[in-house]
Amino acid sequence: MSALSFRTVDSDQSRRVVWIHGFLGSSNDLLPVAQQLSSHAGSILVDLPGHGESSHIDPSSIEEAADRVARVIDELKIARPVVAGYSLGGRVALSLAARHPHVVGPLAVISAMPGIVGADARARRRERDGRVAEFLRTWPEDEFVDFWYRQSVFRSLRRDRRLLRIAVESKVIADKELAARALVNYSPGQQKPVWDVLPALRSGLLYVAGSEDGKYVATGVRVAKQCRRARLVVIRGSGHVVHLERPRALARALSEFLERTS
Repeated sequence: MSALSFRTVDSDQSRRVVWIHGFLGSSNDLLPVAQQLSSHAGSILVDLPGHGESSHIDPSSIEEAADRVARVIDELKIARPVVAGYSLGGRVALSLAARHPHVVGPLAVISAMPGIVGADARARRRERDGRVAEFLRTWPEDEFVDFWYRQSVFRSLRRDRRLLRIAVESKVIADKELAARALVNYSPGQQKPVWDVLPALRSGLLYVAGSEDGKYVATGVRVAKQCRRARLVVIRGSGHVVHLERPRALARALSEFLERTS
């Protein structure tokens, strides 16, 4: 199994955070927040299969991606790091906790869902993501990225032209076919829901959502009810892309979480 690419942020602290980015992103996306946390912890920022410097690796499933992240943690000999994931990365982090509970420590889940409950709902999502994957394969890259950010979940981001431009420019599709496979194979319609993992988490869970991202605020409320050691933080003035829209507030929430779970 080919190893994932990753980058590091050094720190004088012994604590480590493993960061996992969202769809069509890379380790670059979360780097500014990781750098803000360097006084609290060092960081390892991975590139998922089909993304960034790991774009040559076939993205076969969320579970396989989680296994690859576990391998990075094992090879670096990191003892139970905090694992922080945004959107797709948050779903990978939750799968990692489900599959490798003795490898990971506390979780920080940002704008992500533990899975779609119900076979029919998952089937509808698979069908939808299959259609979008065909757009990715056949449309010019700039047209697809523009389409992607017109989704309702990015409404607040679109109101800020500067941030939207940063988000658009950060999307580099190295291989259209592998990116389309990532969209299909990493679809929430494909992933086994991991809601049942939440009550068993013992190391703590931070769930972060933007105040303007109603779907994920509601998800965070549900997560906090199911996990005794969960803390929900709603970032005011942010939508789905919290690390870009309100990076300082996110870094503050994470630093407080690191202090509580040290």
